[in-house]
Amino acid sequence: MTPPPLPPLSELEDIITRDCQEDGQDPLFLQPQEVGRDYTDSEMQSLMQRDFHTRLFISASNFKGNTVAMRTHFSDNHRYKSHFNIIRDLFKATHATNNLTAAKTNLTELLSTCLHTHTSVSISKYYTFAMTMASALSDCADKTSFEIHSSMAKNQKDSDIARRKLCLLMDIVFSKIAVYRFLVDEEGSNTFRLAFCRSKYSSDKKPLMFAIFSFLMQFCLTSYVIAEKSVLNSAALLFIPEIDDQLPALMGFDEAAIIGNYIISTALKEFDKVSRMSDEEITHDYLLRVNPSIGVEFGDYYLTNVPEQGSCPEAGEIIQPYQVKMGREDGLGHQIEPSNFVTDDCLIRRIEWSYTMYNPKTSKPRIGYLKIETMSNKIIEIDRKGACENFVTGDFRHCLEGAYIITQFQMSNDIIKLRLCGSKTAKSFIDAFEYYSLWGIASSALKMLKKEQRKERKVDSLLDKAAVKETFDEKVMRDCQYVSMDNV
Repeated sequence: MTPPPLPPLSELEDIITRDCQEDGQDPLFLQPQEVGRDYTDSEMQSLMQRDFHTRLFISASNFKGNTVAMRTHFSDNHRYKSHFNIIRDLFKATHATNNLTAAKTNLTELLSTCLHTHTSVSISKYYTFAMTMASALSDCADKTSFEIHSSMAKNQKDSDIARRKLCLLMDIVFSKIAVYRFLVDEEGSNTFRLAFCRSKYSSDKKPLMFAIFSFLMQFCLTSYVIAEKSVLNSAALLFIPEIDDQLPALMGFDEAAIIGNYIISTALKEFDKVSRMSDEEITHDYLLRVNPSIGVEFGDYYLTNVPEQGSCPEAGEIIQPYQVKMGREDGLGHQIEPSNFVTDDCLIRRIEWSYTMYNPKTSKPRIGYLKIETMSNKIIEIDRKGACENFVTGDFRHCLEGAYIITQFQMSNDIIKLRLCGSKTAKSFIDAFEYYSLWGIASSALKMLKKEQRKERKVDSLLDKAAVKETFDEKVMRDCQYVSMDNV
């Protein structure tokens, strides 16, 4: 018996048009295979009403192999390569069908995939996935919509509950990745932590013997050095704490495997707790008690119509933080170069851009003007060079302000690939990068972000005082009016 055919993409268009009316984005459907064609006049009108924040739409049905639609400025069905379908399968099994066996299977598969990509040469695949998820989960998943269906979200009220539950499920994943990053990527594990991890997910208690052995060895060596009172042996004292760090490798332990199994075991226990909770218990306040960074404000922004994917060097696709450096001498040009972590040259306070006027209806526009204000107070402008230098939209400029970094950049005469991520405030930027285990931030860049955060607090304080003063002045004016009326 052959399975029923998948519904056409036109049905997806109807569902998104029906169920995404509250997010302020005019429907716009440019299918992945259509990228490069010109927009129609009506599509151009919709394009002008859309912002650049990346969103997700989770459907009950399968459309051309996808159950999640990625929504960007350019389309409600943006091309992507990350495995978002597993997010839908996890959520549907937990929230709609209550198939907890399927839910646990999808949870462990998702977590295993993230852990694998987070420690391999394909780590950029994790970063692009995490950026998109962070954008969709921003403001307590306000940028995520669901199909109104009996096997997804039953109505709009249920969509609000679904968003909170999705945040809680994804917190299980991202909180465990943060632990894995500390223990494995940052080499924060040792004999005692490995013994703890191994004994927690297994009935085998033998690793505890190695922890005890490591402790006794360090204690004996330290006692010997103190008893001998030797300067040379005192120097050796510095290396004794390294024993518990080096012993796992000497004993042939696979640290990544042990920690990975422990993390998956812990995630399943947390999932069991979530699955026993009623919808009424999962409130916004409860989410913040679990982790204050759940739903932190963050955005993934496609300023040109490029697909979502990790780095593919052979195809010229690099997903990394980019440093923006002003040219040292006139005529030598500025530098926009990739970095393996976020430096102070990566941080952008404000960015403006305009698209070229050549074929203004194209679905693959190019940026002909770019102005960047860095957090180090440098202004860098990039204009179109070569023939037809005035092919830019001089009457309108798009703008983003806050704390951002460039994550994809390519340029010929025009800028043909540009993707950003970041937050409206420096605090949210720091919280999001830590919560979603994105690229490391250099100490100088972190210091700059915290300085920016103090500036933001001062501005907020002044605005609050101005609002209070305005309220007081309004009250005085009302009282004066009442007195005047009484006199009359």
